[in-house]
Amino acid sequence: MKGLMKILSAGFLLFLLSCGSSNQAIEVKGRTVEGRSSLPGTDIIKPRLSWKIAGDGRDITQSAYQVIVASTPENLEAGKGDLWDSGLVKDSNSLNIVYAGKALSSYQQCYWKVKVVTNNQNENWSKAAKWSVGLLDSSEWKAR
Repeated sequence: MKGLMKILSAGFLLFLLSCGSSNQAIEVKGRTVEGRSSLPGTDIIKPRLSWKIAGDGRDITQSAYQVIVASTPENLEAGKGDLWDSGLVKDSNSLNIVYAGKALSSYQQCYWKVKVVTNNQNENWSKAAKWSVGLLDSSEWKAR
């Protein structure tokens, strides 16, 4: 009986330790611009960005984020937010974050990603996403 109690106690302890682990992997998913997964040719000059997080474990919440928006995929990959780098923002909000970078121009390509930091200090970057700006001023229209 004592042997069985030791085994059950050890098993319960391992279970508790695994539940409280702070190394829970997180994934940034469901990135949208103005509520859409793809936003080609928009006339919105300050689009709203959103994302969701998923992870292994319970009670995982976002405690901070950083958005980077770049004019090329290469700049984005290098972590150069030449259009906008929000810096680390301590906020749990992941819905409708308004673009607050450089003024966008007609036909601008915008590549973006977001880093999420969780309440247990895990962090991860999203995959790259993209939106593009259409014609913003009718005087730029060139047709024959």
